[in-house]
Amino acid sequence: MSSDPASEAATLELRAARFREGAEALSESLTLRSEARAVGLIGEWGALFRALTGPAIEGDARVCGVELRAALARGVAGFAPCDPELPPSFTVREYLEHSARLVDGSRARATTETARALDDFALAGIAAKKTSEIALQDRRALVLAAAALNAPAVCLLEAPLRGLDAAGQDRLVRACVKIAERSRVIVSCEPPTTPSSARTLLDGCGELFQLERGELVAQGTPAQVLASGARHHVTFAGARSEALEAALEAASIALTLRDEGAVNGNPATRYLVTLPHDANAEILLETASNAGAVVLELQPLQTAGLLETPRRQA
Repeated sequence: MSSDPASEAATLELRAARFREGAEALSESLTLRSEARAVGLIGEWGALFRALTGPAIEGDARVCGVELRAALARGVAGFAPCDPELPPSFTVREYLEHSARLVDGSRARATTETARALDDFALAGIAAKKTSEIALQDRRALVLAAAALNAPAVCLLEAPLRGLDAAGQDRLVRACVKIAERSRVIVSCEPPTTPSSARTLLDGCGELFQLERGELVAQGTPAQVLASGARHHVTFAGARSEALEAALEAASIALTLRDEGAVNGNPATRYLVTLPHDANAEILLETASNAGAVVLELQPLQTAGLLETPRRQA
């Protein structure tokens, strides 16, 4: 058994964590835990990554059992922000050597790690170029390589595929796979809507979490979260919730209860629903009518195509 506590702790754990920037709340209170070696974050997770260097954190946020910022300071975590400023006068090799020595301090170790990184991340051919002279995908690969130096317990990778063409995305997916050979990985990605490098990247994760408007709306395995079917927030009134839920399930509409309340004195229930593949919103109106309910709100989610682990399934 390993004597390193970080090797046995959850890869990512949030307990009543809320991210703030000044007086502005960037998220709701978030609680989650994942022991997967590769954790995928879909949607609006920028506040988590910015919290490593900027906004305040309320509650508890840990990676590999260590508080988020302390993990970065102690070398437990490596961090690859999306498109940070790089020292323009450094060559690619110098930047990697400098980054390695910041973590370990040993010149010999830095030389060894730099040689490994140049090879693993296909940077050897541009090792003598200034960081200001290299292409975007090379900059992204360089930032990932620097985060992975000295094999930290976990690497946090912020949106490595954003804005790249298909070839660039394929290259960065390979880079993420290379990092995962030595470290655990927490990687953020925009929601994939078609087969793509993003889908390949997320399919390689053990667990996915989706954040939307500061609220955790989906979690589960890639097979659960990346299933087909448009999603909507829907508020129904005029029918008992039990009868309505039975009707929705009979129509193969997966649902998660969000809020129960009243509208004009009548019971109302708001759900997050996932429609069957290739179905449209008309199925909701028809199902509600058959159950004696009225649709008061029908709000498609911008990230349609993702499936929250349902509370009930037909």
